[in-house]
Amino acid sequence: MESFVIDKNGSYWLGEEYYPSIIKLDKDLKVVKRFAPISSPIKNPKITYNLPEEFNHIMKNRGFESMTYDGREHIYVFTQSDLENKKDIKVIKFNINTEKVDEILKYKFSERNIMSAATYVDDNNFYIAEKLYNKHFLDKITLKNDIYKRTSILRLLSQKDKIKGNIKIEGLAMDDKNNLYIINDNDFGIDDKNVKNSFIMKFHKKK
Repeated sequence: MESFVIDKNGSYWLGEEYYPSIIKLDKDLKVVKRFAPISSPIKNPKITYNLPEEFNHIMKNRGFESMTYDGREHIYVFTQSDLENKKDIKVIKFNINTEKVDEILKYKFSERNIMSAATYVDDNNFYIAEKLYNKHFLDKITLKNDIYKRTSILRLLSQKDKIKGNIKIEGLAMDDKNNLYIINDNDFGIDDKNVKNSFIMKFHKKK
């Protein structure tokens, strides 16, 4: 498991990175359904094969890296890297009511990198984090059909003394007051000797 959200009905939705698949759990954390790509080489009568077939071609360990919820009827599931070296991130727009894919959205990388986190903002808008070795990108993107628009906001954060040279964004979340929460990874450090700091930063989105 690499990502999850909780919908308005209290159900949990999990994104798997290796298979890849989407798993639905009820309020008591009991597995209800599992969704996988059509023509998957893994066969199981308990799995619903209704995700696009192209998702069988993810790179190893780079499946459904991030998931976000619009608060209504759609979850958005982001792959960590491109499919078959096409340099496009694919985003599944999954309807939690019909339990089917409504649309596949896509956008191009800033560079040849991988995405690490995404969160829903409002209609067709998301914040996304990407990384390439020691370079990191935090952008606002607009996704609609096959058209996308990207606006960088990382330069605003780099002015903060606390995070200069110490950015490795691993999680993003929005609250209902237009605040973006940025979660920094500490590479599994669990003691005081770790040189990387793990922190959460609140970033106010101006209207």
